[in-house]
Amino acid sequence: MIETLLIEAARRAASLKDCMAQVLATMGHISKSDLVVFLLQDGRETHLFAWTGLRVRQEHLSECLDSTLPFHCAAFPRCSASSVWNSGSVTSVEQDFERLDLSGRRLADTWSILLSSNDGVNLGSLHLASFVNNLYQSEGIRERLSDYSLLAGKVISTAVSLDVARREADGLADVLGKFVPKEIISSLLENPNTVQETERRDICILFCDIRSFTAISEKNKADRVVAFLNNYFSLMVDALREQGATIDKFIGDAIVAMFGAPISQGDAALRAVRGAQRMLSRLSEVSTEGLLLPPGGLQIGIGIHCGDAIVGSIGSVEKLTYSALGEVVGMAEELEAYTKQLAVPLLFSDTVHSRIAGVFKCLECGEVNGHRIYRLLNP
Repeated sequence: MIETLLIEAARRAASLKDCMAQVLATMGHISKSDLVVFLLQDGRETHLFAWTGLRVRQEHLSECLDSTLPFHCAAFPRCSASSVWNSGSVTSVEQDFERLDLSGRRLADTWSILLSSNDGVNLGSLHLASFVNNLYQSEGIRERLSDYSLLAGKVISTAVSLDVARREADGLADVLGKFVPKEIISSLLENPNTVQETERRDICILFCDIRSFTAISEKNKADRVVAFLNNYFSLMVDALREQGATIDKFIGDAIVAMFGAPISQGDAALRAVRGAQRMLSRLSEVSTEGLLLPPGGLQIGIGIHCGDAIVGSIGSVEKLTYSALGEVVGMAEELEAYTKQLAVPLLFSDTVHSRIAGVFKCLECGEVNGHRIYRLLNP
């Protein structure tokens, strides 16, 4: 019976709260306890989970904690009584404490044991309490409870490990979400080795720069320039991510974005051009209030090139960045610089043109570094 119930708890291990509710309820039923408490120690934080029978009030939970905390704190010196109660982590209490008038009743017997993880590290302490005198005093009951607790510890250990992994994944998703579209994040979380592998692949690089940014930064106060840049980057990155771009890096006022990595995109060139169009259309939304701008106002140049690149996690042991290396990056930058000479906002190479010619009307503008270059007729 107990094994079946704990197996059910293991099935709920993906949710720490649901798993704890099942484990504590199981321990309560098989031991005929009125109150079951588990104190999970996580570094300096102590999380309290509790299951109660029908006869328990809030004061009995407080009484149980008062009597069992010394046991827990002796095993976990970093724990303090105030940190447990103030954590507010009572998550699976079943009983309406105001339902019965048992204010004069006191707990008569308690039993405590440490629960260990699958690798033998103490996770926390389990406490059973009852209104019945000497319920846990017989040797047979104690041995049985110890055996059950060993199984419970394994189930809780699995649930805790999954909870830690989920929180780490959520944290990673939050960080990646600033640079990578949601659909790419989902794929990366399913296969995290994708960003650790270094490979050569065909990608599309978009390089964007603000025209006359040096003059802008010299003529305005530093805090105003930073506020302007943050607003500008937010709008431009959103425009790029709408088309599935991964932000490679920011270089001063420049944005380097890649399409086709870390997840392959068969229409990377098309996405890059559409991303550039979206950036240009959103430029008018950038807040320039109070900012001294050069004649012509706020303008940007964008260069796009497709080709082979080395992509992967690049950097030192302390700091790695998922980035791209190769001629494709330098060529995109060269194209952006050439937009100033031609006084156009967007230029792209022949490798891009060959992949989008059936979608956009383009005009050849010359040659850069052995590549014919093009612009859109209606950018």
